[in-house]
Amino acid sequence: MALLCEVGKRLFGTKRVDFNGATNFKLSSGMPHGPLIMTIGDEEYRFSEFFLRRSDKIDIGSAKLLISSKSPLPDCDTHNISFFRDELHIDSHVIPLASITSITGTICSLTTPREVIGFGVVKLMAFVGAFLGWGPVLLCILASGTLTALIGFLHWFGSTGSENNSRIEVSLYVMVVSVVIVVCRHMRS
Repeated sequence: MALLCEVGKRLFGTKRVDFNGATNFKLSSGMPHGPLIMTIGDEEYRFSEFFLRRSDKIDIGSAKLLISSKSPLPDCDTHNISFFRDELHIDSHVIPLASITSITGTICSLTTPREVIGFGVVKLMAFVGAFLGWGPVLLCILASGTLTALIGFLHWFGSTGSENNSRIEVSLYVMVVSVVIVVCRHMRS
């Protein structure tokens, strides 16, 4: 199941938002040693919410950013800018986030990491396994994964723009397949 989670994360684990024109962006800490807060337009997010894995990153497109730092920084107009959990990458420069006091400016696009399949689905599969046994769980993993992929691809090909970023709940298909397995078992006996 962990392998399935990792493959899903690699294939579908980002969400890209293209803004209509330049959108205000700010990354700062409200208190001297408080958590980093990322503000995009009018919405605020805790910076740490985006990073569940060390490899997770936030990519910013077409940025015009002003970076206040304790160390000298490269000019930051429309470069490749990526945030990691504790680093900022501007082209080939790597800057520790601890040395940055604030970042303000405008951005045109934002690509953030997202979880494709969460630990709740793993717990649901354990629950299904407790009642149906390990054999039906394997069938359930295969059938619900196939069903989710099919629905996801149909949704992806049938939609455009920001609709492509909507979530597909894997747990729904796990429950549907589990009910089908229970009904088929009941009809056989």
